[in-house]
Amino acid sequence: MSESSATPPDEGALEIRRLLTAPNPTFERVAHKLANALPRGLWMETHPKLRLAVDPAVLDAVKQLRSAYRALWGRIDAIDTDRHVAKRHVLEAIDLMSASFVLILNSAQATSYSSGLWAVKEANSRQARGGAMLKQALEELA
Repeated sequence: MSESSATPPDEGALEIRRLLTAPNPTFERVAHKLANALPRGLWMETHPKLRLAVDPAVLDAVKQLRSAYRALWGRIDAIDTDRHVAKRHVLEAIDLMSASFVLILNSAQATSYSSGLWAVKEANSRQARGGAMLKQALEELA
């Protein structure tokens, strides 16, 4: 029997779930900043090597997004709940998302197209796994 079906969620589990599902002004502000920067913030450079070039505004938005996830991680880590496994899954998912942003930042400084592409693909993979893990954790918190 899973921990979520054994007992109703405690206050800590409900608070974690609220933090994950309620509108968050910080995330909304940073997502808006990133969305505005992306259309003009990425381009290919061919000299001296083929590589993806990234505008500093995009990098700044990604850094702010990573910071927002790290702050959320800290808030959730401080919450006491009987849903230990679900909380661990949430924190692991946030770690995956945070690591994906580090990879995106690293891709901007890649010395070759292939290493930059690898970092972007790995970031995408971690974001997908983190998103799936967050979805599962939300179900575990219910």
